[in-house]
Amino acid sequence: MAANLISVYSGGTQVKIRKFGIEVRHVETRMCCRAHSWPFGDVACRLMHYLINVTAYVTVYTLVLISVIRYMTIVQSVSTARYRTRSRVVCMIVTVWLVTLAVNTPVIATYNALADRLAGTSVCVSTSQL
Repeated sequence: MAANLISVYSGGTQVKIRKFGIEVRHVETRMCCRAHSWPFGDVACRLMHYLINVTAYVTVYTLVLISVIRYMTIVQSVSTARYRTRSRVVCMIVTVWLVTLAVNTPVIATYNALADRLAGTSVCVSTSQL
C-alpha cells in the first residue's frame, strides 16, 4: 500500500508481470525518489532507513530464535520445556525487538535529506564518514 502511494506521488506506473501463471504487480517508481530527488523531507528519510534496518535485523534474529526453539524442542525436549512456554517465547521476541530498536538508533543520526538550492532538489543520503 505504501509503495503504491509513493508510486502515485512520484508519478510511477504499475506493470503487470505474468510469471508461472501468476499475475504479479510490480510498482515502478521513477529514479527521482531513489537517487536524484527526495521529496519526503528529513524525518521521512531518517525514519525510512531506520525502519529498513530494524525490520531486517528483527527478521533475522526472529528466525534464529525460531531455530533455537526448534532445536531445543527436538534435541533437548524434556530439559528445556520450562524455557519454551508461551510467556517466555513472547518475552524473547519482545527482547529481540527492544534490543534491535535500541541498537539501530545511530542510523537515525547518520541519514539526512540534504537540499541543493540551486537545482531545487533534495537527496536522502548517509552523512556518515565510515
